[in-house]
Amino acid sequence: MSDENIGYLVNLRNDEISFASIDYKNLDIDDSCYSFMNGQHYIIGGYDHPRLILTLEVDKCELTEHDMLGIQHVDGMWGACAVYNDITYLCFDESGVDMYGCQTYDGYNQNLIEARTEYAHDWSTMAVYNDEMWTITNVGQLNQNLWAVQKFDGLTWTKIGELSESHSTVSTITSGKIINGFAYTGKYYLDKVKMDEEDYSATNLGKDPDGSSFVLYYAPMLLVDGPICAL
Repeated sequence: MSDENIGYLVNLRNDEISFASIDYKNLDIDDSCYSFMNGQHYIIGGYDHPRLILTLEVDKCELTEHDMLGIQHVDGMWGACAVYNDITYLCFDESGVDMYGCQTYDGYNQNLIEARTEYAHDWSTMAVYNDEMWTITNVGQLNQNLWAVQKFDGLTWTKIGELSESHSTVSTITSGKIINGFAYTGKYYLDKVKMDEEDYSATNLGKDPDGSSFVLYYAPMLLVDGPICAL
């Protein structure tokens, strides 16, 4: 699903790419947070609808309005989100909670958490690893090329260290998903990367089915069972 409201299907058996038919209900979902909780797909916030919460009904291939956020959240270049302990954490939106804090959503309830980061984490990325939530982003001193790495254990944020900007050259990769040892990632093209230090490989799967560049700008990638929503 891209920010141009276009859906794609990637056949993991042969890497063939086709279009998917999704009813977006004329709602733009660019810069929204995608989360999967309790068996349900959620599309939360976004540039055009920063408080809207949608559910994605995969079997029906459509989005449905579900709820509203009390505090806005815009993902991608503004904030970041991740599902941690089956709760969605919506963090670091300067016009939302702010660049240091997070709100949570569990499908029903919304809360502000007390824990706050030491550094501003707008334009950040979050991921869950080893039962902790991690974020890597600029510490607010662009001219010094410093990037702070912090982790959250459910109670507090802890700074682990800093990376130089030269180690964070992912400005053209804004979407991705790891499946069966392969990372599918990209922005204008879709790459398939084998996650094996001893047998690393990267294959460019090309452009979209019409031969045009993808627009995978912070686009959520979902794993579905079979050619659901195929045209």
